[in-house]
Amino acid sequence: MRGIYDTILNDPALATQMRRAQNRTDYRNKPAKPAKPKERKTTMPRRSTKELETLSERKWGELTPGERRSVRNWMKRTHDDDTELDLETAGLLERTQHISIARAYANVHTLTAEPAPTAPPAPMEP
Repeated sequence: MRGIYDTILNDPALATQMRRAQNRTDYRNKPAKPAKPKERKTTMPRRSTKELETLSERKWGELTPGERRSVRNWMKRTHDDDTELDLETAGLLERTQHISIARAYANVHTLTAEPAPTAPPAPMEP
């Protein structure tokens, strides 16, 4: 069985085309394409702690989506990423837009907090 290169080299027409292709250099010296400017991803602005505190006190319905995202992430960090607390707060904020996220976290925290253990009453003496 003959290989493809044997066929090309033994066929004079194909061999001529192959030599022409090897000698052609116009495709090698093309000028480089100008680099496209990189598209910058839009990111959230970096907010100070003071600004985040003020935003957390504003009503949830008044905040823009970017502000909401920033405040929600900041509150998660300050509450040690307590997932249950975050989910409960998110549900509360969806239902009531007129409270702030700080108030929502406080409400949910008081509702889900375990009651402090109380000492059993001392037995009364007769």
